[in-house]
Amino acid sequence: MSSSKSSKISKKTHKIIFLGDSGVGKTCLIEKFANNRFDDFFNVLVHIFKPTIGVDFVSKDIKFKGNSCRFQLWDTAGQE
Repeated sequence: MSSSKSSKISKKTHKIIFLGDSGVGKTCLIEKFANNRFDDFFNVLVHIFKPTIGVDFVSKDIKFKGNSCRFQLWDTAGQE
């Protein structure tokens, strides 16, 4: 009998919920982490940019020490 190792990599999902007042930068932090984008995009469009309504989320997969992790970043609407 020969034993074989499974080549499957386990993937764990971590849900992170961002809470806070409107306009404090929750969406900017999520945008930086998920898409590596943190520039004047939101500052330039401050008058056009619409705040998050309800909840939005972004997923990002990361490999760390041979394991794959999925992060679900939940962006909630702030309260004014």
